[in-house]
Amino acid sequence: MRPSDERALLAAYVRSTRRLAVFALVIALIALGLGAWQTVALVTRAPSCQTAAWNVTPAADQLPGGWSVRTSTYDVGRRSISLVGPAPVDSSTTQAMALVTVTCFPEGAADSVTRSRNAARAAGQSVSDRSDLGDQAWTSADNSGSFFANVRRGGLVAYLAFSGTVSQDEVDQVASAFDLALGGQGGVDATGPASQAPGGSDALPSSGDSFPADSVDPGASDAAPSGTPAAPDLEKLLPKKVGTVVLTVQSALGADILGADQGSRAILAALRKDNLTGDALRVAQAYDESGASDLTILVVEVKGMALATMRQLVLDSWLAASGAGVTTSEITLGGHSFTRFDYGDEGTRDYVSAANGHVLVITASDTTLAEQAAAALP
Repeated sequence: MRPSDERALLAAYVRSTRRLAVFALVIALIALGLGAWQTVALVTRAPSCQTAAWNVTPAADQLPGGWSVRTSTYDVGRRSISLVGPAPVDSSTTQAMALVTVTCFPEGAADSVTRSRNAARAAGQSVSDRSDLGDQAWTSADNSGSFFANVRRGGLVAYLAFSGTVSQDEVDQVASAFDLALGGQGGVDATGPASQAPGGSDALPSSGDSFPADSVDPGASDAAPSGTPAAPDLEKLLPKKVGTVVLTVQSALGADILGADQGSRAILAALRKDNLTGDALRVAQAYDESGASDLTILVVEVKGMALATMRQLVLDSWLAASGAGVTTSEITLGGHSFTRFDYGDEGTRDYVSAANGHVLVITASDTTLAEQAAAALP
C-alpha cells in the first residue's frame, strides 16, 4: 500500500489538496486538506464513488444558525468543505470554523473510522461514540477545546475539524447536517426531518463499505463556489483542457483552508518554522470534475519560503512521497523537467517540478495524459 493511502486509512484526517484540495489538500485540507484540500496520491477510485463524495453538500437549513458553506474544493475521491459560523460579537471570541472532508473509500471505510477514533483516544482526546449518526460515528474534544467528528455511511466518510469559539451543540448540529447529506437520519441533533436528506434514505448503502454504481445523481451537487479567484495568478499557470479532458480550475488561501486537523497542524508547523502564517500559503488546482480521468494538477506557493523548503513541504505534507518503497526518477515531460514519484502499484504517479517560486505537481495514472498535461503548461 502506498504511503498516502496508508495515512488516509490509519488516521482519516484531512489531507491538504491533496490534503487541501484538494485543497485539500487538505488539504486539505486543511484539506488540502488540508485538504485539503486532497491529497495528491490517493488510490484511483471509480468515477461513481468519486462523484458521490463530490456531491455531499449540507443543506443550509440543517446547519446551526449563522453558519454557512464558505468554500469547496474537489480532489480525487474527496471533497473538502470550509464552513464558517456567525461573526464574533466581541474581541473575546473568535469566529467558529469547520473544515470537513468527505472521502469515498472503495474498501476499508469502517476500519478508517475505527482507527481514527483509536488515534484520537491515544492522543488524549475525550472521545464519544455516536450510535445515532450514520453507520458509524464518533465525536471528540481535546485539551485545547477543539472539537472533531467522524461520520460514516457505507463507503463515504466525513471527517470534521472545528476551530474558533464553537459549542458542543454546534458541533452536533454540523455533524447531523453531514449525516443527512450522506443519506442518514441526522441523529438526535438533526435540525429537520430526515426526509429532507438529499436523495432520501436510500441514496447510499446502509452498511458495510460497498458502493453502488449509480447511487447519486451528479446533477444534485451544487457547483463550485463562484466569484473572484483566491489566487488568479496561480490559476493562470494551470491548463483548462488537456487532450480531450476538460479541467476545472480553483484556488484557495491557506488562511481559509487550514484548520485544526493533524494535516493542517503539520503544515502550519512548517510555516511557523520559517516565521510564516497560513496567510503565506496559496494553492490552485485543476481537476476533471466529470470524474472520467484521475488527472489533477496542483500548484503551491508559500510567500517568504525558500523553494527547496517549499518543495519538501509538498513532498511531506501533500504527497507522503518519502516513505519506504517509493522510487524517484528525473524525467522530461512536455519539455519541462520533473521528478517522478512511483509508488510501486498500478495507481497514480506524481510528477513534481519546483521553479519560478512555486511547486507544481501533475498526478495521473496514464503516462500519456501526464505528458499532455506537462505540454499544456505555460
